[in-house]
This record gives sequence, C-alpha cells and structure tokens, in this order.
Amino acid sequence: MKVRVSTLCDAASIREGLLSVLGAGVNRLVRDSVPAAMLASYAALLEITPDEWGRDIQVTITVGFDYEEETLVERGVISIPEQPADLRTSVMIPIVLDLSQFVLHQFGPVRLNLTVDGQVVDTLTAEVVESAVGIPGTEPNTRVGVQ
Repeated sequence: MKVRVSTLCDAASIREGLLSVLGAGVNRLVRDSVPAAMLASYAALLEITPDEWGRDIQVTITVGFDYEEETLVERGVISIPEQPADLRTSVMIPIVLDLSQFVLHQFGPVRLNLTVDGQVVDTLTAEVVESAVGIPGTEPNTRVGVQ
C-alpha cells in the first residue's frame, strides 16, 4: 500500500470511486482568533497493489498540536475484496474527511497523521496563523498599496 495523494484542501468528494479535490495543498489556516473552526477537508488516495487484495486495512486519522496528545478524528476499516481474475493492476482507494468543524484551539503548527495498520504512513503539517500576522495588508488600519 502506498499513499499517492495526501492533502489538506478546501473541499473534497468521492464520486464513482474517483477523488475530486478543490484547493489542494492548504498549509496555512488564517484565523482572526482561536478557538476557530478548521474549515478544511482532508483527502487521500491509497494505492492497493495486487498482493494486498483480500484483506482489511485499519485506517486512523489524528490531528494534534505541538506538545499535546493527538485527537482521534476518524477510525475505520477498509475491506479489500479478493482480486478479480481480470484485474492485474493496482487499485486506488480514495479517502475524504470533512474537518470543517474541527476546533483549532491555538495558533501554531497543527499536525495530521494518517495511520494504516498501526503505522504512520503520512504526516501533514499546517500553520494556524492570526490574520493580522498571516496576510500582508490585514494589520489594523492598513491597506495594501496605499500610502
């Protein structure tokens, strides 16, 4: 099993086994204050090779901030059926998790871990930044390009 795609994004969905992602690559979460909603989604695409057919894989997604215990966001089992006789290639398994209401309770780095069968297979880090610091021109009483 290989992780082919793993990203924070604006939105994601699965249709007919296909992963659709909007605004992939989110690595800064700009908020006016905390606590605040994450307002993002997580999308992943796992490649299942022919030798992995016919088993269950345990998938866990956790989110955590530095110096604290991670929060379990989702845990599940993906059952991979026996390999069809006419299929000799890998198969992609899409995963989408809506994190829009996950609460960001501090500024700084936030880490998301994807764990498969007890092993962390991917880690994403995003920075939660205060809007006045995070975007040029949003400091109080300033405007971009105006003297």
